[in-house]
Amino acid sequence: VLMHQLSFFDPALRAAHARRTDPETSHAAAALAAPIADRHRRLILGALARRPMSSTEIARFTGLSMVQVARRMHELVEVELAHDTGARRPTESGRASIVWGAA
Repeated sequence: VLMHQLSFFDPALRAAHARRTDPETSHAAAALAAPIADRHRRLILGALARRPMSSTEIARFTGLSMVQVARRMHELVEVELAHDTGARRPTESGRASIVWGAA
């Protein structure tokens, strides 16, 4: 069910993220990055379909970096495909980490 919802992503998520004033090379790079970002969103939602996870757990489960997870989580929350469950888990450093769930 979650994988089917991906086809309803906000068009802004698929659009290349380059400013109008950026050189053409920036626009080309942004266009190439869009399918990669989509793949990352799919991996994250697949992980969250199994169980709620912290960003660290998502990164370990998917093989993505923490930066990649953070960028995609913001987008997934914005389009209401993921949410903060309200739970917190300690990170290795002892800090509290948000536990994310699939919407």
